Amino acid sequence: MKKLVSMVLVAALAVGLAGCSLLDDEIARRKSEREECKLSTSDAAVFTYGGTEYLILQQTADQSAATAWVGYIQKFAVVDENRAVLELREPGIASATKSLPDGATSVVQFFNVYQNGQQDGLLVDVNGAFHETVPKAQAGDAAVIVFEPMVQGDSGSDTVSIRNEDCTQLNFAGGIYQITETPVAQEQLGTYIT
Repeated sequence: MKKLVSMVLVAALAVGLAGCSLLDDEIARRKSEREECKLSTSDAAVFTYGGTEYLILQQTADQSAATAWVGYIQKFAVVDENRAVLELREPGIASATKSLPDGATSVVQFFNVYQNGQQDGLLVDVNGAFHETVPKAQAGDAAVIVFEPMVQGDSGSDTVSIRNEDCTQLNFAGGIYQITETPVAQEQLGTYIT
């Protein structure tokens, strides 16, 4: 009986690992079909898509307005009080546990860029909200996105909570972290935090 249980567990593990590999391949394929968008290092409220600089607005839209996935940023940006990017980080646990540079006031998650189905333009997923954009050259006096500052002393907080706005994200140490389906090997884990 123990041998049968062991064989079933090994088979389940093999299927699970194969599934992870297929998922990773599918994610990479879909990502390769979209344009990589670049954040401006001087102003995290600006990104480039299709050779045009776009300004991210404070105005948000409902997720249903995001019709076609056209690009991606998929970075954590550590920004200062002037919205300058101090550091760009890849999403993942290594980014979450890395200390912040001096002058950091916010850690902002930029995810995907979508066509806005309700009006001309783009939407960008910033910290789980779909923000409207406008070409920077046409921005005028548009209300630019505001990055919420981290609460003083929050960087040492050991409280982890699921975001009310998006259950695939966690609040921790003043940042918002996206839960992914990418497995992490035991030997890649750092120090236990909480």
